[in-house]
Amino acid sequence: MHVIAEITYKCPANCPFCPIKNLDVGKKEMELSEFASALKLFKTLPHKRRLLTISGGEPTVVKDLKSFVDVAHYLRYTVTVVSNCYNPERLLEARPDFVQISLDSIDSRHNMSRKLEVWHRVLEVLDYIKEGKLSGFIRYTLTKENVDDLYRLKSRLDALGLKIKIYAMPIRGNSELAPNKEDVLKIIKDGVAVLPSRCPAGKGQFVLTPDMVVLDCIFHRQPLGKLEKFNGDELSAILENGRKLEDFPCGEPYWWSEATTTR
Repeated sequence: MHVIAEITYKCPANCPFCPIKNLDVGKKEMELSEFASALKLFKTLPHKRRLLTISGGEPTVVKDLKSFVDVAHYLRYTVTVVSNCYNPERLLEARPDFVQISLDSIDSRHNMSRKLEVWHRVLEVLDYIKEGKLSGFIRYTLTKENVDDLYRLKSRLDALGLKIKIYAMPIRGNSELAPNKEDVLKIIKDGVAVLPSRCPAGKGQFVLTPDMVVLDCIFHRQPLGKLEKFNGDELSAILENGRKLEDFPCGEPYWWSEATTTR
């Protein structure tokens, strides 16, 4: 069972592919008490693995990020924080089990894409990982424009002596920027990155917004219910709505999954 908590919708970057920035949202930051209540409720599900991803927005703009991580650890969740590395020190202070570094290029090209001078901070977090102060991996947003940069990123990591995984997700919801099939298949063949092979939306994965609406996926964003009383009836309704969803509810199956191999 995987809960993705979007604890804030604030972010200093301005990524063109962000599914959040154009949303008409209510609350922009999650309350710690409601976060704890939601995790306690999902903890009642009979799953041996309890995975939590703290996302946003950019989680490192939240001053008490460590408190969110501490609550989740107390409830025995394995915690990953998704970050563009805006505040490396706050990641180090929070001590999640993993940091998921969000990238779509390298060097100045990455800064231009994010419209934020952040690459030097990415390197700082990579140093923390190399020194064993943090554990982490990279999630790379793959487009038709940055395939070559993915190979450069892999070479750069090898040169730094960093053997961390790169998970690549071809961009969703923007067919004009989608990479072509030949490039995706070559990436898989070359073992440069791992691509997702299944869609857990609304079944094994639930997205929690700051106002406690539960969604099926960070991309599809189908509401499954809202937590107000944080009780079993609300959770049962959410699970039932999730079960009603079709596989790949956004209508874009991972066509490459047949070529994906475990690495």
